[in-house]
Amino acid sequence: MAVTLKEISEWLKNDDTKHKPNEEKDLIYFGAHGDVQTAHFIKLIEDGNIFQYEIQMMDEEQNMFEIDKNHQYIQTILEYLLYKNYNTKFGCWEYDYTDGDLKYGVVT
Repeated sequence: MAVTLKEISEWLKNDDTKHKPNEEKDLIYFGAHGDVQTAHFIKLIEDGNIFQYEIQMMDEEQNMFEIDKNHQYIQTILEYLLYKNYNTKFGCWEYDYTDGDLKYGVVT
């Protein structure tokens, strides 16, 4: 069953989640603050029949958190993320070694 950005925006509004729809890019984004600051992105795919939900951690300067592919513990970090993916039923960790981008994504 297809969904629209306006419907998702209403759900977030009813949950008192401050968010910003971006009709140009067909996405909604918002931030969350707690022990870890995160940026959230909801994007519609295939005319609203599928949506993609991504969460990215933010650093202290409000930039997307990245891990250098040459980090001394990169192998340990990636092994841990693969293990978490193996034991997670919904979503997965994603790492782009070309730019260090680390995010958690769900496509449904």
